[in-house]
Amino acid sequence: MIGEPDDVLLPLRRRLADWTEWDEAAFFLGRLIGIIPERYSFGNAKAFLVTKCSPGEDGRKIVLMLNLLADIGVLDVRNNYQEFRWHRGPG
Repeated sequence: MIGEPDDVLLPLRRRLADWTEWDEAAFFLGRLIGIIPERYSFGNAKAFLVTKCSPGEDGRKIVLMLNLLADIGVLDVRNNYQEFRWHRGPG
């Protein structure tokens, strides 16, 4: 049985509780959805995100997903999509 959405997203919600740079936020999202393997350090994953940012590549898709989460209001965004945090609600 699939858990509640909060159960699935709780790790991301915790990681993005405060403003987080795009590459670190993408790293957490990529780990959560299984695109970035557990064996990758942040440094390895950052290289993966930066070097695979041509259209259609996995790294770019993670960044696009992050931007979409901001566009639909799941995440707050600032500095032209350079920093993200979990949306805290009105106010």
